[in-house]
Amino acid sequence: MKQPCATDIALPRRLELRLIGLPRLRLIVLGLLMLFVATLPAAVALSFTPDYEVGGAGFSKQNIFRMIIWGCLLAPLLETAIHQWACLRLLERFRVAAPNAILVSSLVFGAAHYYSYLYVMTAFFCGVVLATVFMVERKKNGAPF
Repeated sequence: MKQPCATDIALPRRLELRLIGLPRLRLIVLGLLMLFVATLPAAVALSFTPDYEVGGAGFSKQNIFRMIIWGCLLAPLLETAIHQWACLRLLERFRVAAPNAILVSSLVFGAAHYYSYLYVMTAFFCGVVLATVFMVERKKNGAPF
């Protein structure tokens, strides 16, 4: 019997094989769809509390060019470097199993988005999707990029 290793994703075997077998573009599209699904709990919660202030990075106070550069380019690169690449690699060095590493990475990702509890919850679920896609790509190709 094969011993589990730190990079095993620990999804049900058929699902793991399906994800690993997906071409990169399809995996990205699936990840984007799952990111949409990850935001649904917050959308439902907001429908019951329409006056709730979600919060955010205060982009409305900045010019549009700076907002696009930061929100679409710099922040995603920085967050990926910290919350997926560095965090998951560090946890792997400590021999933390992949599901636990994904959970820790997602908790850190959620905590970094502390604007409100809904924002943290949504960021956590998005972190699960992003870390899982990162691990799948890493297992498929030896590196996620």
